[in-house]
Amino acid sequence: MTFKDYLGSSEAKSRLNESYKWWTDYIYHFSDIKNIAGILNSGFLRSRNAVLQNPSLNYNDNASAEVIAGTAQDVHDHVRFYFRPLTPTQYINEGIQNSRDVNEYNAHCPIPIFLLFDTSILDNENTFFTYESLASHHDVAIFNNLEDFIDGPLHHIYHTGPLPVNERDLIKKRRHAEIIIRDFCDLNHLKKIVCRTPAERDYLLDMLLPDIKIKFENLISVIEGNRITEMFFCRNLMIREVNFYDSKLSIWFNKSEYTDRHIIVQLKHPGTNHIFAQWDSGECKPLTYLDSAHCLHLMLTDGSLKINGTELFIIIDGQIRYQKILI
Repeated sequence: MTFKDYLGSSEAKSRLNESYKWWTDYIYHFSDIKNIAGILNSGFLRSRNAVLQNPSLNYNDNASAEVIAGTAQDVHDHVRFYFRPLTPTQYINEGIQNSRDVNEYNAHCPIPIFLLFDTSILDNENTFFTYESLASHHDVAIFNNLEDFIDGPLHHIYHTGPLPVNERDLIKKRRHAEIIIRDFCDLNHLKKIVCRTPAERDYLLDMLLPDIKIKFENLISVIEGNRITEMFFCRNLMIREVNFYDSKLSIWFNKSEYTDRHIIVQLKHPGTNHIFAQWDSGECKPLTYLDSAHCLHLMLTDGSLKINGTELFIIIDGQIRYQKILI
């Protein structure tokens, strides 16, 4: 029996609640949208050390400096995957956090995207796995055979729902179980690329090179409706959708907020940095003024939305969180 056979079996899926049984069909790499665009454009997932040795890759560091410092250096020579989404790290990192509210670990993944890989990767002799995070502050046992996996704490690795008080810390640790491959991993086993919202899918597509966009566009999906909670926490701010018609631009968020957010919407001439239209929220709480659907409506009366190739940018707290070429 192979890993793929076992993970697709009814025995493996019996470890999961009904809505999550599909989790064992894939292994998962989770990162910010800028990192994912870089991975797709280059054709490889690279280890942390390999990325840091190449500044041109424009890496967004999702991880806590404290966690990184506590991780053995040879771990950073590996590409790292999870057995599941909804890990405790994702809970801490996910979403556009206010700069004053970034968590105590200073870890931030503003626009998370998941890469879903075929589980046959686990059958490669150079693929290893753990029962907990390699960022633990102690030596972590590493395995690479199916028997160790089947005999492992799968009921904790794939655990969902509230944490029992008497096992809370152990289950949190096991939810972080990892798969590692040294140095780099190609994308031959990539099956799906999953975004939270249509706006985030648009943004990812806009960052891809033309030939890469053609190659991967059909793999890039938005998780549907209520199923979003099977992969994402959605606690913090995100842009759900951006629509433009005639002179009206509508930006839907997932919620209103009562914290200060500095939002700038810019339109630039095609292929230039010339800003010919801009809306700036200034020093206010703009997300308290959204309509009942959490939508910000802007009227642009100069016809700028009709110009093919116009570049639209949405900047939140000084960082680009959406961009798209309007056609």
